[in-house]
Amino acid sequence: MAQETGAVSVNLEQGDVEIIQDPERIMNSTIGRNVTNKFANQSQAAKQAGVSANSAGDMRILRSSLATNAAIIGGCLLFFTIFRWYMPLIYSYRATEPEKRSINWVYYSLRQSVDDITERAGLDHGMLIEFTQLAMKTLFVIGLPGIAVLSTLDFYLGGNAAGEDKLSRIGMNNVIEGSEVCWAHAFFTWYVVVVVQMLIFRSQTQFLPRRFKWLKEMPRLRATTVLVQCIPEDKRSDVEL
Repeated sequence: MAQETGAVSVNLEQGDVEIIQDPERIMNSTIGRNVTNKFANQSQAAKQAGVSANSAGDMRILRSSLATNAAIIGGCLLFFTIFRWYMPLIYSYRATEPEKRSINWVYYSLRQSVDDITERAGLDHGMLIEFTQLAMKTLFVIGLPGIAVLSTLDFYLGGNAAGEDKLSRIGMNNVIEGSEVCWAHAFFTWYVVVVVQMLIFRSQTQFLPRRFKWLKEMPRLRATTVLVQCIPEDKRSDVEL
């Protein structure tokens, strides 16, 4: 293990002392050790988290993953399109007759509002669609400026800290330490916090009226039924209850 103090390099393992008078050599040695420690810390953090850090060649893996997911999505859509004709009780039970006969189920699905879905299929199904729309909106308002602004800054002004790792050139890993681009990431973090909170609160305000409406329209027998558990055996009768 080597230690440097001023212009002196001491090798603790071999007991040698080397006098270094070249400032450039000292600077290069210090920078090289810092860079090595930086990547060592990244690898150690990735290992502790149970993931692998980005490396050269990940772009090929990303393209393969995108192609695989696209094939799976296409297969699911084709499966649904075909089997809704053969199993209408499962895949088009609540659809109207024009919707059942039409092959353009995507068009009819996109025309349905959350209230229409809640009325036909229940509140849980409607809220599932509401949650999906919330996720889509969140990804749009975060992902679009993130790719258009942050990725552009990281790629052109980051300092090429990623090296041969092409996939990391559009991310924070491409930003060198002390770069002004780090401020953009700091401001974008607060942008994400504010936008996500606004979208969640807006969805919550839309959920509450639907919830109250669903409770008021519930059948009386179901609305006045209470599940009670762990009743003592001597109290399990209409008289005792």
